[in-house]
Amino acid sequence: MTYVAPPGPAYAKVPPKFGARIYASASQTPRLGFAGPGRTFGEELLIINHYARSEDGQPQFSVLLDPKDGQALARFTKLLDVRWRHGLALVELEGDTRPHLLDARVGTPVPAAPPVDGYRYGETFWVHLSFAAPRAWIYARAEPGAPVFLQEWTDRTAPPAQPDAAFPFFPHAWDPDLRVGELESGSDEVWPESPEDEPMSCASAVLVPPRSHRCARYDSKPLAEDWRVDYTENAVYRHGSEEGFDLDALCPGEEAKIARESRTAPRLRITCDDSSLWFEWTPGGLRALAPEVARAVNEGERFLGYRKHVGDYEFLGKDEGGSFTLLREDGTRELIADDHACALTQRIAGSPERFVIRCLDGQDETAWFELISRTRKTRARVRVADIAVSPTGKAWALRPTKGGDELVPLDL
Repeated sequence: MTYVAPPGPAYAKVPPKFGARIYASASQTPRLGFAGPGRTFGEELLIINHYARSEDGQPQFSVLLDPKDGQALARFTKLLDVRWRHGLALVELEGDTRPHLLDARVGTPVPAAPPVDGYRYGETFWVHLSFAAPRAWIYARAEPGAPVFLQEWTDRTAPPAQPDAAFPFFPHAWDPDLRVGELESGSDEVWPESPEDEPMSCASAVLVPPRSHRCARYDSKPLAEDWRVDYTENAVYRHGSEEGFDLDALCPGEEAKIARESRTAPRLRITCDDSSLWFEWTPGGLRALAPEVARAVNEGERFLGYRKHVGDYEFLGKDEGGSFTLLREDGTRELIADDHACALTQRIAGSPERFVIRCLDGQDETAWFELISRTRKTRARVRVADIAVSPTGKAWALRPTKGGDELVPLDL
C-alpha cells in the first residue's frame, strides 16, 4: 500500500484561555493531582488528589469535586476501584476501612455492605462495578462451595439489600474484554473458574438486571444487542434466533481473524491471514474497509473510535516527522500538526471532536499538553501540571502558583 501525505495546512495554534480559579490546595497539602489521568468522574465531576509533596505516591486524601461551583461533594482516603465513564467508585473513608460506594449521581458515599451481620467484604460478599453500564452488582456466599447469590444493587442511595437471587456458580472472571476496553456490549457477563471442565453446564452467564441471568456457550463472546462471536466456529450469531454469518467464508482456505468493535452497535472487523484487506460486518451487511484504513489497522495506529452519527473510523497517527493526522473511514486524512516532536505522545481523555495530546520528553516527563478542537481546527499548547477533559470536551487544568496548586477551566 502507498502512504499518501495528508493534504491541507495543520490546525492553527491559538493562545489558551484560562478561566477563574475554581479550587485551590491547602497549606498542608499544596500539591494537587487528578486521580484519573485526563478523565472526569462521570460526565463532568472530578476526583482531586491532595499531596503534601509533589513526589508523594499515595495522596493524603481525595475529594469528589463539582467544577461548576468548586464544591467538594465527598472526601475519602483511598480509591479501591473506579469506573470513570460511569461515575462509580469504591472508596475508603477516613477512619473507616469498610468500602463505600461513590456514585456521581448521588455525590455522597454510601456503605457498600448489606445492613445485616456476618458480611465481610472480600470474604463473604463482593461488589462489582460494571464496565458495560452505570451499574453495580453485589454477590455473596457463606463459604467456599456454598450457594452463591447475585443481584444488582438497584437503589444506590442506600446500602445494598441482602442478596437472595440464586446464581449457578461463583463469578470468577468478570467481562475481561470490557476490562481492557475492547468493547462495550451494554451487558455484563461472568465466567466460572474452569468453564471448559463442565461443557454441559452454564459455561458463562449473561446477567439480566436486576436479578436474573441466561447461560451462554463457552468460547463465544458478546457484542451489542444479543449478538455474539463464536471463536470455535468463526461465526457471528444472534442469541435466541436463526440470524448468523460464517466469517470463514470470507477467507477460502484460510482462517478469519476477528477484531470486535461494539461501542454503539454490533460490529466486527475481519481479515484473512495476509491482513492486506479488512472487512466490516454489521447486521446490515458486509463491506471492505478503505485500503488506508486497513493500513492504519495493520500498523497499529491509535484508534479513536467509530462515530456512528457520521460513519467515520478515526485513527490518530504519528509519522517519523512528528506529524499528527486523523484518518477517516473513507481513507482520507486530515493534518492536525507537523511539530509534535516528542519521545512519546499520548492521546488522553476527551471526545473525537475535542481531546488532549500529552507530549513526553526523553525522561518520561510531560513537556506540554495540547488541547485540540476538530470543529474549529485549532489547538492550544499549555505547560501545566495536568489536564482533565470530559466526554463532552470541557477541559480543566491544574497549575502551580506561589502558595500551591489551583484548578482552572481551560478553553481555546
